[in-house]
Amino acid sequence: MPWDWQVDQLIYIIFGEVRVLPAEATTSDEFMHFVADDLVLYPKWFETDLHFNGLYEEHNRFLAYGEDN
Repeated sequence: MPWDWQVDQLIYIIFGEVRVLPAEATTSDEFMHFVADDLVLYPKWFETDLHFNGLYEEHNRFLAYGEDN
C-alpha cells in the first residue's frame, strides 16, 4: 500500500507486522520490519510502501508541526 505523511506520525503496533520500504530505496532488501509492541515514528513527508503480513492493528497519533509529545 503506497503511503505518505504530511505530519509526523507516531505508531504503536498492537499486533501483526509490517514491512516498510522507503520510496528512495533502490532494492527491495532495504526494508524496515516492525512487529507488535514496537513504537515507530514516521517523519513528516516520509513516502513509503507498506506491506502487511496478515492481521494488523496499530494506534497512531499525528503530531502537529512543532509538537513535542
